Amino acid sequence: MQIKILSEIVKIFDIEPFEPRDGGDTYRLRLEVTRDINTDIYSAKVYRLETYRLQPTFPQTEGCIPGWQHDALVYVSDDTFNATELSGESMLETIEKFQKSFNYFFAPNKLTLDTDWQLAKADSQFQKIARRM
Repeated sequence: MQIKILSEIVKIFDIEPFEPRDGGDTYRLRLEVTRDINTDIYSAKVYRLETYRLQPTFPQTEGCIPGWQHDALVYVSDDTFNATELSGESMLETIEKFQKSFNYFFAPNKLTLDTDWQLAKADSQFQKIARRM
């Protein structure tokens, strides 16, 4: 069986943790930008870092579960962001769509383009030039 590669991860951005406007737990987001190998379309997935408390139910001693627990950090897909809307013809276009969506949902925590985003912009422009060659 031959394995066919469908997409590649182009860039991963970890967003600085922030407090939502209505209070509550701190958000820790990750933006993963991928490129479809066949169509050359970029898309993004947003993940949220969550903490889960795990406790085994076995082995039991006299019907009692073990007393130890473990807190696990797990990235889960964040349904706040519509994955089909976070796509474009370049990495930069995809990132800008994420930025617009982020600012819509978390207005007081405005996401601004910083050095990493500027590097993505430069990389995106380089990719456009390389495709023309």
